[in-house]
Amino acid sequence: KDKINERYNQTIYEIKKIQSDDYSTSVGLRLQMWMLAPELIKQKPILGHGQEQREILKDKLEHGEISRPLYHYASAHFHNQFLDKMVKSGIIGVILVIGLLLYPLMTVRKSPPSDAYMVIGLVSLFFIAGLTDVPFNHPQPLMLYLLFLVPICSRCKRVTND
Repeated sequence: KDKINERYNQTIYEIKKIQSDDYSTSVGLRLQMWMLAPELIKQKPILGHGQEQREILKDKLEHGEISRPLYHYASAHFHNQFLDKMVKSGIIGVILVIGLLLYPLMTVRKSPPSDAYMVIGLVSLFFIAGLTDVPFNHPQPLMLYLLFLVPICSRCKRVTND
């Protein structure tokens, strides 16, 4: 309970800082990254910028368009799986990530209810996590996702006499 109250109070503090045009907080920096992403996406929407987005951000930093903390965090990733993929890999990368999320949901129709609940829960968890982080950019969460979903989703395709 104390941790929840602490996080709640911290969030209220950060929202008040944002309302007074101070975006130096954790939430403020995320909002800045999300506002910066569409500008970069417009430049290369199909294939994205790859790692050259760091150079673009460095140029913006040198021209005073973004702050040093924003450059530091945005050069790693944009704290949103879908925006990050659009900036770095374009629409092709986003389609692959969405496919990684949708494929298990398409196979769930043929699964028993217990398997369906696990698949829907896991896909939902990774989708929601992707709104404020990049779970598929890290090998550990990606491996967990695949290690749980591949056996469940492949069960519905197996022949029962195997």
